[in-house]
Amino acid sequence: MFNPLMQRSTLFVFGLFMTVVFLAACDSTGANDEEEPADTATFVTVEDLPADPDTTSGGGRPQGYNQFAFFSLRDSSIVLHSDAESRADSASTQWDIAFRSTDVIVNGGSNGPGEGAAYVVESALQEVTEVNTDSLTSHSIEDWYTYNANGNHTVRPTPGRTLVVRTADGESYAKIRIQSYYEGAPDNPAESDAESRYYTFEYVLQTDGTSFE
Repeated sequence: MFNPLMQRSTLFVFGLFMTVVFLAACDSTGANDEEEPADTATFVTVEDLPADPDTTSGGGRPQGYNQFAFFSLRDSSIVLHSDAESRADSASTQWDIAFRSTDVIVNGGSNGPGEGAAYVVESALQEVTEVNTDSLTSHSIEDWYTYNANGNHTVRPTPGRTLVVRTADGESYAKIRIQSYYEGAPDNPAESDAESRYYTFEYVLQTDGTSFE
């Protein structure tokens, strides 16, 4: 017996099939054959990187090992902890940036054997779209934070400032936003018991050229 509902269902399935075939045929034309360019930029978030944290149990100024923690932006990993007994890797190009208390250095010049360099720009992370190679220097990175702004002896990353770093191999660039200097990245470190000298930051690594766009 003739069933109009079944006929409509059959026609719908057939029409859907022909649409898929048509789209597949369009995709095989020269208009869509070109491969998309490879994405050479990577976004990374690092939480609670220990930068020579306090080893005492008393109050006052934190006292650590007075050693840098070395980090590879290329591998997103710690190369050498601040409490490591051997410091041999510090004389290599495996690391790109290092942290000790509020001190931040890159692997270049007097700080390491690499081609690392950096500068601080007064722009938000998303606004930094191109590396200014003329501004790169192998000196320590400064002016990224504010201390004791409200009389509470806390270290706060200065809003709207971005670190731009050339990696130790001289082939890649990163733009970095430091988010917190305290373990757990509390919103108000002055009112928390969070330990200092723990970096939380995010960065974009560009492995092809000086543009982040």
